[in-house]
Amino acid sequence: MGQGSLELFDVVIDRQDWLLAAGMIVAGLTVLVTWSYWMRGRNSGLRACAMGLKITAAVLLGFCLLEPMRRVERPRPGANAIAIVVDNSRSMQMASPGNRAPRHEQLQPLLPTDTSWQARLAQDFDVRRYAFDDRLRAVEDLSLLDFEGNHSSLAGAIQTLAQRFSRRPMAGILLLTDGLATDDVAGLAGQQEWSFPIYPVVSAADAPVRDVRIRDAAVQVSSFELAPVGIDAWVEAVGLDGEQVVVRLMSESGETFDKQTVTCNTDPFEQRVRFTWRPTEPGFQVVQVRAALKREDRDTGPITTRREVTLANNLRLLAVDRGRGPYRILYVAGRPNWEFKFLRRALEEDIELQLSALIRIAKEEPKFSFRDRGVRSANPLRAGFDDEDDTTRRVVGTHQRFHLVP
Repeated sequence: MGQGSLELFDVVIDRQDWLLAAGMIVAGLTVLVTWSYWMRGRNSGLRACAMGLKITAAVLLGFCLLEPMRRVERPRPGANAIAIVVDNSRSMQMASPGNRAPRHEQLQPLLPTDTSWQARLAQDFDVRRYAFDDRLRAVEDLSLLDFEGNHSSLAGAIQTLAQRFSRRPMAGILLLTDGLATDDVAGLAGQQEWSFPIYPVVSAADAPVRDVRIRDAAVQVSSFELAPVGIDAWVEAVGLDGEQVVVRLMSESGETFDKQTVTCNTDPFEQRVRFTWRPTEPGFQVVQVRAALKREDRDTGPITTRREVTLANNLRLLAVDRGRGPYRILYVAGRPNWEFKFLRRALEEDIELQLSALIRIAKEEPKFSFRDRGVRSANPLRAGFDDEDDTTRRVVGTHQRFHLVP
């Protein structure tokens, strides 16, 4: 653009110095066309339309003399990054309501790197490809994903991308997922506003998802073997407002230890269910926590469903390790002590502890007389005196009466 350019509504007039000349030319042509039709007389509608078209052509001709250009802002190729994020969890193998094919088969034609839409996207953006299940990771070719992940950390993946691209221009995230996350997506969305847009790819034929799942389960074992075991299960449900869900605590073989019924009063619904269970045997045991709709729940055998999208997330296996007692305690002493009977009586109440005592009474220890080599065996009180001296006898006799001499 020249130095004398003029910008108006994203239109740049490069030859601003021709503005006066172009205006005079347009005005002159307009006057000539108008005078020509006026002199012919009997102006009809067709003549007026023809005159208007000629005047419009004159205006466009004058506008072309100014060399107008439209300015369009486009990002520099590769300056902004865009992330293609694909859910690699096993839930992508399910067929959503309204579709017969699983989700990963529907997305498979879009995943190869040489597809036309990815090639067109790479012309303007720095394309980054990621997959996530239990964590986010970069991949070279999305078509090689196996969709066998045991988790779907959608919120964690978005948060990780936000941290990685916090200091770089981000055009957005293209998200290919079924929306069934195993972490708190709703809580993350309410915490902050993202600096980049998120474009989820959904199927137009998808119907509302109805599903019950156990999001997480935990075992709390006390240090005391006789104390019961606490088992917590977090139950979630979507699309089942008003339905009742039965949560069971079962053995590995399917025997029910306890069950609770909860009502889904919100959509989505989430509630923690706590079981208190006392194992009948010590050692390592495996228990199951299962959630199912009340109308589809069964006391024995596996459950079937016609309303849920899947049953793969309705069951959790938990390991309970109570140790193997009883534990033996050996009490060793050199003589019978008075506190032993109280200790024995206190431990008799605990069936996990057995007290055994070992009393070893040693022989009488020999007495030793420690004496310095420089000490003589004679009485030091008699040193320097003659035995016949009367003074010596009196002194020695006095000390013997007071037992000073051995």
